Amino acid sequence: KHRLRQSNASWDSLLGWSQERRQDRSFLDFVDPPQRERVAAIIEAGLAAVAAIVNGEIKPLPQAVEVTGS
Repeated sequence: KHRLRQSNASWDSLLGWSQERRQDRSFLDFVDPPQRERVAAIIEAGLAAVAAIVNGEIKPLPQAVEVTGS
């Protein structure tokens, strides 16, 4: 779920990982472990909102997820 399919050279250089090492990894593998649950909730809410728009549904967006500094 939430797999990293591609990245640009700058991102690869910043991570210092080869394409093979990062290819098809979960996006959450690149998130600080204590923050993963929160980031996953943000991603899920965003995807649900996009799906609702694409499907033409008229309904409230999922409950907002507050994003604050660490």
